[in-house]
Amino acid sequence: MDEIKARIAAFASSHTGAVILGAAGAFTAVLILCFGFWSIAFVYFCTGIGAYAGHRIDDSTRNDDSRHFIDDFTDNILDRFNHLRS
Repeated sequence: MDEIKARIAAFASSHTGAVILGAAGAFTAVLILCFGFWSIAFVYFCTGIGAYAGHRIDDSTRNDDSRHFIDDFTDNILDRFNHLRS
């Protein structure tokens, strides 16, 4: 039994990305089976938008060019909504 644990640990340490993405894929498959494809696609889409915005905010603390990302982002969204109203 200890030999099996050692082999699994060695595989996991040398193939970390494959193990993590394999587990994420299995988790996604279970979610899709339980809740449906479009619900999960919406959750992943919103998560992607949040990760992108968070990445841009993190970059704005290091880079002066994108310091006002939130202001520009909200202004663009509001301009698009106002354009649709007129």
